[in-house]
Amino acid sequence: MKNQIKIRKATQKDAYAIRRIQHDTWLSAYVNDEYDITSEDIEAKNFLSKESIEKTYKFLKENPNCWVAEVEGKVVGFVWPQIKDRKHRVGSIYILPDYQRMGIGSRFMNKVFKVHKGYDIYLNVVAYNKSAIKFYEKFGFKKTGEKKDHPMPNGKVIPTVEMIRKSK
Repeated sequence: MKNQIKIRKATQKDAYAIRRIQHDTWLSAYVNDEYDITSEDIEAKNFLSKESIEKTYKFLKENPNCWVAEVEGKVVGFVWPQIKDRKHRVGSIYILPDYQRMGIGSRFMNKVFKVHKGYDIYLNVVAYNKSAIKFYEKFGFKKTGEKKDHPMPNGKVIPTVEMIRKSK
């Protein structure tokens, strides 16, 4: 299957696919009874609204460091390294559940490492997303101890933890 996976620069035409992937992966990974995060809470983020897609379309034009993974012509994941608050960040990395554990995430992380070569790299990950934390640890990320709540439209919050990979 690895030969069928194509990693390419995202274009503005990928805006809807990127938002759909974010929507689907949030539903899969972030619904959580302990923190009372429901699928309705995720849907309230309006990932697929016209405004969200237009915002992503504009952001893709202004921020060229975004890559997508395609399998048989279908966009199944994306990574968007960024610099935010003067920190070099993983930004966003999402892969549809059916396409995880196929090497796409590792290939995406290599893109992040090239973009942020020579810098410490930060990320925030949902505190209860144990598989994502384990994935990042595999690449040398360690928790910094910083915690941040990601606000949801209805006032609930999703807890995140910050991780760092020191430059080598």
